[in-house]
Amino acid sequence: MIYLSYEIIYWIELPLCILSAIVNLLIFVAYVYFPDLRVYTFRLVFYLAISELLTCTGFMLPSWQSDSLCLAQAIILNFSELSSVLWTSVICLTIYRSVVLEKKDGWKYEMYYLLYAFGIPLALNFLPMLTNSFGQAEGWCWITIEGGDFIKTFIGGNIWRIVNYLGPLWLSIFINFAMYWKTLAKIKLMIDNVTDEDLKKNTLYNRLKLFPFMLLMCHLPVTVHRVLGFCDIVKPENVWLPSLLASFFIILSGFLNAVVYGLTDRVKNELQKLMRARSNESSYDFSFIEDTDSEGNARGSTYEL
Repeated sequence: MIYLSYEIIYWIELPLCILSAIVNLLIFVAYVYFPDLRVYTFRLVFYLAISELLTCTGFMLPSWQSDSLCLAQAIILNFSELSSVLWTSVICLTIYRSVVLEKKDGWKYEMYYLLYAFGIPLALNFLPMLTNSFGQAEGWCWITIEGGDFIKTFIGGNIWRIVNYLGPLWLSIFINFAMYWKTLAKIKLMIDNVTDEDLKKNTLYNRLKLFPFMLLMCHLPVTVHRVLGFCDIVKPENVWLPSLLASFFIILSGFLNAVVYGLTDRVKNELQKLMRARSNESSYDFSFIEDTDSEGNARGSTYEL
């Protein structure tokens, strides 16, 4: 029987965790460094990158070494994992409003989105504290479950797992699929009238297909892992396998989100400008922004990919 301790699993996943952190840190630095990227749509990616950086930070903590590190990991991951899911739903809503509803005023609701994707996970963090439920949780530190019958385990931890993560996660997945389906249908009608095959190949339509399935792929393993823990049907010596897969895909989602959402044409253009400026040893002024567009366009209300 193969058995891997939590410490070994930690070292196996650490390289991917570091890679995900680096890619999201690049998104963070790009937003800070390039003024032209400080628009509404890229700020959503910037907020998502912050949540993913916190997730990477949480998984990089050696939680088995002390109770304080375990508590820190549980609190960080309980906030960041839900926050990243909620930010993907905000990006989905922005794309839906821009394409289907033809609304370009998403920036007006940015404060509400901040309260939604940062405020709700922060508030939910206090609920497990009411029952002292943060601790070891089948693979890493999160919301622990008390032993006993179904009712005792439900009140002693499972209810917080549903409220703090699993419930909002799957609600977001279903809503995202519905909004992306309507968005893709609208885009398909638009490109059906296009005769240029090259334009069809490079359209937003092909890239949007990835978004909902990426969310589903990366969060299905952790859902299965937590349901197995909910039902208590996996022997303790076999928990390492679903734990390894679940944490691997959670970390992978941070890397994929940064690549798919963050590497937009706008970002690539700014990087190309920087490389050309450096190669020509010129002093390109990145702080100059022409304010000739309308308020909506200047704030980047139309999501660009």
